Amino acid sequence: MRLSIIIPTYKEAENLKILIPQLIKRFSPYEIIIVDDNSQDGTDDISPYLGTSILKTLTRKEERGIGSAIARGYDEAIGDVLLSIDADLSMDLEDVPRMLSMLDENDVIVGSRYIPGGQNRKEAFLPRLASVVGNWMFKAVFRLPIKDVSMNFRVLKKATWKQIRTTENTNVMLLEMLVNAHDKGFRIAEVPTVFKERVHGETKTRVFRLTLKYIKFIAKYLYTRKFGFNTGGTV
Repeated sequence: MRLSIIIPTYKEAENLKILIPQLIKRFSPYEIIIVDDNSQDGTDDISPYLGTSILKTLTRKEERGIGSAIARGYDEAIGDVLLSIDADLSMDLEDVPRMLSMLDENDVIVGSRYIPGGQNRKEAFLPRLASVVGNWMFKAVFRLPIKDVSMNFRVLKKATWKQIRTTENTNVMLLEMLVNAHDKGFRIAEVPTVFKERVHGETKTRVFRLTLKYIKFIAKYLYTRKFGFNTGGTV
């Protein structure tokens, strides 16, 4: 199994200096792909700083958005198996071996805060409420077999990615990816994970703006299903 690890970034250089050595030591990946939205914080210098030939940094001068960054990494990856993960050290690497082992019987595996054994980090009331209510609504609308659809902590086969694809540029891509996979009959599973506090920097997620994008995606999906045609883009 050739493992490609994809990390979307924007101003995460200090976290990457901690995360990259941990990934290399634990998993000996075939490649690590950093897709950076022109951070200009030293992320471009991570590869020579660490002195490893398996690390590739793709700096996007014009494009923006975590969704399109993840998709770009998936597209560029050479490995048979893809692991995408945030750079902020919030995800528990101890869960990765179990996720990888589940690929024998599943096509996509997602880390989940909302199943027994999972735990969310401390957040302000509104972001936490938006996450809990949003994930409940996504499960109800799309009939997804999992409870946490918005975590960028997932393992999938490269062959699966080639068939599901996505068009959303923001975090909504994480939902779109699972909806497309579910609609095509791929097997989706989740494992409990502890979502920890970030170590350096601050979150780039803007809850109100992102909520509007999720609502737009849901409306487009339901409209497409009702009238039987695509409104533009994959849903």
